[in-house]
Amino acid sequence: MKEIKEFKNILTTQITFDIKGHEVSTKSDIDDIVADINEKGLIRPVIVYSIQPGEYKLLLGLKRLLAAKQINQSTILCGVIEGKVTREESMAMALCYTTLEEMLSTSDKLEALNFLNITFFLYRLHMRLQNELSFSRQKFLLLWEIHD
Repeated sequence: MKEIKEFKNILTTQITFDIKGHEVSTKSDIDDIVADINEKGLIRPVIVYSIQPGEYKLLLGLKRLLAAKQINQSTILCGVIEGKVTREESMAMALCYTTLEEMLSTSDKLEALNFLNITFFLYRLHMRLQNELSFSRQKFLLLWEIHD
């Protein structure tokens, strides 16, 4: 599983996102976050992955990003993951950071735990095949791609 490589301020204009997979936000939700940002600053970073230098895709923190844009904040604090990851994998990573875990809803936490369970199962299966049948990682991944 990948991990957050760094935390840094990124221009909000360099971050793209899809609404799909994110909780639907109301204007009231965003206004509450705007008030929090104005009062305390941004406490939790958004999570992004780098597409290429200067271009990022949002994984977690849509409401915070929209709130930052609403108050014309040019940058936002981001946890950056190198390379593409799924939303489920990013939620699993957030579980590992106690300060980030709080930003996950219960359904997000369940998805993250399911992802970790599947990942652990595949790891155990690979190790068993490797030990008992001398399967290399490449053979295992090839068979998995054929199955998928």
